[in-house]
Amino acid sequence: MVRGHLVTGDDAGLGLVGHVPVAATGPMCAEGHTGCATAMLAMPSIAAAASVALLRRVGYDEILDLAEAGDPAAGRIVANAGHALGRLLH
Repeated sequence: MVRGHLVTGDDAGLGLVGHVPVAATGPMCAEGHTGCATAMLAMPSIAAAASVALLRRVGYDEILDLAEAGDPAAGRIVANAGHALGRLLH
């Protein structure tokens, strides 16, 4: 079900929510989808975005700690993920 409507088709029962688009200008996932749930919400994707922004390897838990401590790059990445999750659930 999506927005109260039954989704049908070859892929309907495969659980492909990971590639639902949630951000028009988001990063690209390994399958080539721009701004999909996987690219915006998966822990490895969030860690990769933070590693690029901070110019060093960063783990997921550290990103959350940095965001909470007020780091602007980590905070923006976490906020973008939160917004994407809201769009996915809406």
